[in-house]
Amino acid sequence: MLETALNSLKEQENMQSEYAKELEVLKKRHKAASQLRNDKAMISAEKREALKSLQAEIEKVKRVLASYNSTTQMRLYALQQQYRDAYEAYQWIQSQRGSFKGKVLGPLVWKNIVCLKLYHHLLLFK
Repeated sequence: MLETALNSLKEQENMQSEYAKELEVLKKRHKAASQLRNDKAMISAEKREALKSLQAEIEKVKRVLASYNSTTQMRLYALQQQYRDAYEAYQWIQSQRGSFKGKVLGPLVWKNIVCLKLYHHLLLFK
């Protein structure tokens, strides 16, 4: 009877040892899972921040494009009112853009180039 009690006690000690090992494994797994959750939260926050930054950049580009479009439209309107033939040439160039081999400058650029050349000419002969 004493012998069976000792064997029972040894079995309990072995079981406690196995439980302690399993508990350590579970603690390590729990710690790893917690770390993964923290990493996931950090990555999500970084993604949200990057997305917010990209959205701000997109809005900035949209504002610049809107400004450019309105400026271009104002210039085209002025061109149409003051230089009808140049405006029609510009419209034709825009409609034929794919027909040219190289880059073709439109009347708005021509006007700026002509003005710069005249200004330069005036400076030389002053």
